Amino acid sequence: MFSADLAWDATTNTAYLTGKESGLNGTPTVAPTKTTPTPEIRGADTYTVVPGGNAVVTIQGTPGVEYSIKYITPKGNVSTAQGLTKKTADSKGNVLWEWEIGPGTSSGTGSVTITGSDGSVLHLSLEIQ
Repeated sequence: MFSADLAWDATTNTAYLTGKESGLNGTPTVAPTKTTPTPEIRGADTYTVVPGGNAVVTIQGTPGVEYSIKYITPKGNVSTAQGLTKKTADSKGNVLWEWEIGPGTSSGTGSVTITGSDGSVLHLSLEIQ
């Protein structure tokens, strides 16, 4: 006969099955099955900046994960501004980017996409006033 129990490892936030087959020597016969949580990034949904000012975007992701950022202007152009570089999250998962919004940038809503090396993605809006 076989019996199984669901167990939770609070240290790693994973669930796994344990089981025993009776009649033999009582050793577990089911290997642990771990589930991996979906990577997550948190940040504000919308940031606001004026032409000629600096955009500042901060996120909280996973410590040690490398994040890239892509900014598309309200006119649909991919920005190559200094400061839009890959960065690695600190020990608390924090990352900050700062770059200048050109003085001639049209008003409207631009988009920011942040992608983590762990597969996480965050889409934000950047409102140019």
